[in-house]
Amino acid sequence: MPRGELVKRAVVAARGLNGVYGVDGLDRLEQDLKTRLGITVDLTGKFVNADPAGQETRRWPGWKR
Repeated sequence: MPRGELVKRAVVAARGLNGVYGVDGLDRLEQDLKTRLGITVDLTGKFVNADPAGQETRRWPGWKR
């Protein structure tokens, strides 16, 4: 697919989003789900497959945050 067409499609898709959430902002996602859909979820503070050395330790030393 030509790059221009890919960018056009990405822009159209982005305009259809209601929000973008980082993993450190799941409280905002929880609130939006409750407000928009009337559902309650508990995501904040849940760490699936978390590094046993702790959240502040880089799991892959070559990876930069």
